[in-house]
Amino acid sequence: NYRLFLLSNTNSIHYRTYTEKFREVHGEEMPSLFEKLFLSYEMGYSKPDPAIFRKALMTANLKAEETLFIDDMAENVEAAVKEGLKACHLGNGSDVTGLFINGKLRPEAELFNPRA
Repeated sequence: NYRLFLLSNTNSIHYRTYTEKFREVHGEEMPSLFEKLFLSYEMGYSKPDPAIFRKALMTANLKAEETLFIDDMAENVEAAVKEGLKACHLGNGSDVTGLFINGKLRPEAELFNPRA
């Protein structure tokens, strides 16, 4: 129900390792789950640098206010919010699938609110 992108701080060695592991475990190519991968080592920026968010939004032709960014690091989530994105911080033990029901974002999903 959504366009999916991956924005990852990674290097080429780590990327090869985790995509091979994903293929072994799940029997499919991890990149095929996403419309586009935004990999820090290819982009020349890494999270939480605001430039990585701007470049990803521009490249994918996305509006920040219509884009949900999900990350396990609070500083990356805060940086995304400063760039106008909606965001969700996955805490320890959280799973991204818990944010969705029947393929849609749960209405009660807790989005990051810097004023809370």
